[in-house]
Amino acid sequence: MNASLNKQANTHMNILMGALSLLLTMGWSLSVNAALPKKHYGVVHLSLQVSTAPAKSQTRVAALHQNKTFPLPKPMPLNKRDKATAIRFYNEGKLTKSTQLLQELGMKKQVDAIVHFAKIYTKGQFYFRDRYIKTAKKYLHQSLRMDKAIGGGKSVFAKHIRRMIADIYIMKSRISLNSQSYRAAYLYLEEARIVFPERSIQPHMKTLHKLANKWFYQGMRLRIAGLHGESKKLLIRARKLLPPQSKLYQDIEHWLSKTPNS
Repeated sequence: MNASLNKQANTHMNILMGALSLLLTMGWSLSVNAALPKKHYGVVHLSLQVSTAPAKSQTRVAALHQNKTFPLPKPMPLNKRDKATAIRFYNEGKLTKSTQLLQELGMKKQVDAIVHFAKIYTKGQFYFRDRYIKTAKKYLHQSLRMDKAIGGGKSVFAKHIRRMIADIYIMKSRISLNSQSYRAAYLYLEEARIVFPERSIQPHMKTLHKLANKWFYQGMRLRIAGLHGESKKLLIRARKLLPPQSKLYQDIEHWLSKTPNS
């Protein structure tokens, strides 16, 4: 069995030396340490160093037998792929990894931008949590612009920021609804939908839809009574609380087109 393993190891060594010979013919300078210790049958331990510096054939062969090493080439400069990796780290929320890599790239401006973003983003979260709506909105919008400049608006931070901004608009809509500023309440909900489409606003739209439906039927009764001017006012008022794609909005448009101007 030992003889078989030794034979297999010798075969591996022959393959290795053939590969090294090929590299030498291509002008590579190599250093190899190969050993086959006892009780490590079939395992070849290599220490390989590669240099692109040209050398004469005899020098290369002598270096192989003397285990002479040549200096490794200087590492290649960090390139655009490294910057892309740093941005990917940022978009994944790995700020420490991102800033460390950018520092290695010597991109101090980008590092400062991320540090500044983190401060503004944290402030926005703080004021949002404590329901300081106006101040929170200011910092969150600022951090969203900064995020877009750094990572193209594709980060995990951007999604969280948009969600918080949408929630702020929903809170402002409720405040407007309580003060009977119905049109403002509707517009705030539309802002929430635009900022973060994943945030459902339908539960909050129900109250406005019920109110618009009420005004629509009141307007139609006035129309039947011949009070076209009053009917038109109510229909326009109801329309302002509805999205254009809703059926009620389209019904109101239909009846307004048939309502006399006087």
